[in-house]
Amino acid sequence: MRVALIVDDSDLVRTVVSDLLSDQGYLTIDARNGEEALQQVATGNPDLILIDWMLDDFDAKGLIQRIRSASGFETTPIVYATTVNDANDIGAALAAGATTAVLKPYDALSFRELMTDLGQPVVV
Repeated sequence: MRVALIVDDSDLVRTVVSDLLSDQGYLTIDARNGEEALQQVATGNPDLILIDWMLDDFDAKGLIQRIRSASGFETTPIVYATTVNDANDIGAALAAGATTAVLKPYDALSFRELMTDLGQPVVV
C-alpha cells in the first residue's frame, strides 16, 4: 500500500487530507511540525509528502530541502500546500525541491487532479 505523509499543524486539515488520500488508496501518516516530519520520513518511508507552507518550527522550504537531501527521497513527490497564491513563494518552494504546489482549501476533485498530475493512480 502506498503511504502518504501529511505535515500540517492543524488537526482538522490533517484529518481532511487523510480522508481524501485514503479515498485514493493511501495509508496516511502525519506530523504536526517539521521535527515530527523528519522522524516520519526516516521511519515511515512515505511515497508522497504534503507539507503545509507555515509550520511552527520549520520554514516549509527548509524542510523540503532537508527531505530532498535524505537518501531515497530525491524523487519522492513533495506537494507544497498553501493558502497564499503568491508566485514568488510557490516558485521558492519549487526551487527548494517541491514537485508541485496546491492551494487550500482542499476538495476531492483537486486531489484527483493532483494525483493525475503526479502520475499516481486515481480512484474515481
